[in-house]
Amino acid sequence: IEARRIAVLAAVGVEVGALRAIQQALHEARATCRLLGERMGSIATASGQQLPVEHTFMAQPSVLFDGVIVPGGAACVQALVACGAAMRFVLEAYRHGKSICLIGEGSQLLAPLGLADPLAAGEIPGVVVGRNDPPAREQLARDFVAALAGHRHWARPGVDAVSA
Repeated sequence: IEARRIAVLAAVGVEVGALRAIQQALHEARATCRLLGERMGSIATASGQQLPVEHTFMAQPSVLFDGVIVPGGAACVQALVACGAAMRFVLEAYRHGKSICLIGEGSQLLAPLGLADPLAAGEIPGVVVGRNDPPAREQLARDFVAALAGHRHWARPGVDAVSA
């Protein structure tokens, strides 16, 4: 997965535990991660840390990335679901067969496709769903790296319903 670009969609209240494990695995595989938000600046994590936003959803569309990570955090996910640009980003990535990692509440971003159930979403090719629990983080990272190695995942349900 060397040189692949991964977008991390985030908002205030993002949980960074599993995200850090995935970012480390991607770094070791020589892929790059970019943190995207609704606007430039920084966002506060659930633990109060500040994360710098490198790009906005509007300035860096999903077509410029090979995969997407949606971290958990109830407030973060609620803000992303309310943001049309973030929802479009995820749905475009879904339609284009890109690897998607949904952590915790992040699986809610597939609800418009009728895939709000994390177990159902995890059965879709190239969609990796996991929890933010410390014991699950390493496996989640391995699963996402493996999905990225498959590059595109064209056999997905509901693709025609996405206007992208």
